[in-house]
Amino acid sequence: MNNQTDFIKTRIFLFKDLKLNDITSEHHGNHLHHFFYFNTNNCIIKFENGSERAPSEGTVCYIAPNIAFKIIGAENEEDIVGIAAYGSLADSFAFSCNALTMHLSIRPTAIDAFENIVMLMKNIHMNSETVNRIASAFYSLLIELVFSPLHTIESKPEITAYKIKSYIESNIDSDISVTTIAKQFYLSETHVIRIFKEKYGVTPKQYILKCKIDASKLMLLHTSLQIKEIAMNYHFSDSYHFSHTFKRFMGISPEKYRMREEERKK
Repeated sequence: MNNQTDFIKTRIFLFKDLKLNDITSEHHGNHLHHFFYFNTNNCIIKFENGSERAPSEGTVCYIAPNIAFKIIGAENEEDIVGIAAYGSLADSFAFSCNALTMHLSIRPTAIDAFENIVMLMKNIHMNSETVNRIASAFYSLLIELVFSPLHTIESKPEITAYKIKSYIESNIDSDISVTTIAKQFYLSETHVIRIFKEKYGVTPKQYILKCKIDASKLMLLHTSLQIKEIAMNYHFSDSYHFSHTFKRFMGISPEKYRMREEERKK
């Protein structure tokens, strides 16, 4: 297998340049520590005992040695990125982390650790420093996968989307963004956008702006705050940005909206 390197009696390699059926072929409980990154929602991991898991797009997966499994549903070679390792150090790393079964995670830190290993493995000038960095990244990946059980994928995407919606509505007067949502829920920004739009038909950013405009309408009606103060309260960059966004949603400027509603009350 290509791109192999040794670090203290451990060998780690990418599933690079292998055909898709080499990655998705059935593994009968061999001695490898398997790591996969899924770029699709179509894959299913089937285990010998009949259980299944369906990792969503953007998931990092670890499967311990001696667990028989098969991955089905991948249609393109880009759907899955694979890393495998074996040897005494890999075994001791996994044992110290209690990585004894299977773990799934969509934590950005786990994804970063996985991508760091892939990047390092592509280094054509493999030296002791690079090998040590690979070993460190390998251990970091195990830690991220094993010691974050609260952030493994257990809930359905629509439930997560509903939680994101509630979070937006509860924090509309803060400097909320797709980035802050992703960090709050330990998801990638791409994953946040996709599951939210699938559930509600708009992006999180669009919904954030809608909620901010709805809240600012109440401010215009029930307070004497200036436009720039309302803009600041909902973290618009300036009053022009607020007025432009308000007009895009409501068809009129905040000033005219306030005047119109005051006339209606008379």
